[in-house]
Amino acid sequence: MTGQVKEQILTRLGELGIEVVAGRLRFRPRLLHLAEFNDEPSRFGWLGVSGAESMVDLPAGSLAFTHCQVPICYRLGDVPSIELVRADGQTERVDGAELGREASRAIFERRGTYRRMTVTVPRGTLQRYEMQA
Repeated sequence: MTGQVKEQILTRLGELGIEVVAGRLRFRPRLLHLAEFNDEPSRFGWLGVSGAESMVDLPAGSLAFTHCQVPICYRLGDVPSIELVRADGQTERVDGAELGREASRAIFERRGTYRRMTVTVPRGTLQRYEMQA
């Protein structure tokens, strides 16, 4: 991987607002533009921790990416929250934009504990993209 590719990856993670603070995964997408969210429903594919390809339907007003091979869907909302779907199908909800240490560690270590997560991002925290005439 070239230095430029590494720089672009790190820059994009910064734009997506992914931070690790005291061993906890935090989502603060302050540099993300509202225009990057889907206007219409779409599909997102990824290669999971087990090596299997997966697909998920995304609603309008969302965008998706992976971190440590766990798919993360950002969706627009009013209050920050995180919904984690476990491998066994059970769902955990976290108020706010930061995971606990154990959930974060499971993701970092690629244990396969979580199938996916949805992070609700308040609209007011995003940048507005202005077209120049």
